[in-house]
Amino acid sequence: MRRRREGAGISLFPFLSILACIIGTLTLMLAGLSAGTVADEEGPGRAAEYEALQRESEALRSELLELNRPDPETTELTRELAAARKDRALLAQGKRSTRATQAKLEASERERSRLRGAVSAARRDLETNREEARRLRREIEIREESLLGTQLRSSGSGVGLKPHFVECTKVGIILAPDRTDGAPIRLTRLEIKGSRAYRLFLRRAKDQANGTVIFLIRDEGVSSFDPARQLAADFEVRHGFLPVPGTDPIGFAHVRRDASGD
Repeated sequence: MRRRREGAGISLFPFLSILACIIGTLTLMLAGLSAGTVADEEGPGRAAEYEALQRESEALRSELLELNRPDPETTELTRELAAARKDRALLAQGKRSTRATQAKLEASERERSRLRGAVSAARRDLETNREEARRLRREIEIREESLLGTQLRSSGSGVGLKPHFVECTKVGIILAPDRTDGAPIRLTRLEIKGSRAYRLFLRRAKDQANGTVIFLIRDEGVSSFDPARQLAADFEVRHGFLPVPGTDPIGFAHVRRDASGD
């Protein structure tokens, strides 16, 4: 037979486990009792502190409500502030509009200066053109005088008269010069009645002994002859007329020599 093993010991693990659990349980119970005792001792102080905090919170809430309540003075200041902001916006807009208007005025002034310069230049050009036109007219008149054209000679009843010739054309009249180096004066039909030069021409003819105004009527020149003769009649100047057909220039050299007695 197998011999029973000697020395087999008894395990104490279950007993130690139970003992450890009991000790842990007792420790927890003691800790809980200690915490309850401390809480009971501090409870009244914390309750008073909570109530104080609650009263302070209520006071702060009331103060906040009081502060949030609309104040008439604050409301008035708010309205004034809004009005001031609106005025500032309008002022800024007005400044922008003023700057735009100023820019337009400056542009207009520059344009006006430019136009003034253009007008001045145009006036200078016009005066230059007038001078050129007078020069060309004088040159044409001199050439007309030098051309061989229709020559008037004193004869018959015209001998001894001091003629002053007025050529009547379709567009107006031409006052012949009294001297060979003079320039004829041209007047349109509308200028005849109000012309100072024609009145002086008639007065010289009237004041001269045997002075006579001779109207040389060109083709279609009757419309110019009528007002010219009427004004001569109003001045009581001796006058007559002579039809001159054609368009050739008229030469007065022979008449001037005959009238002067050369």
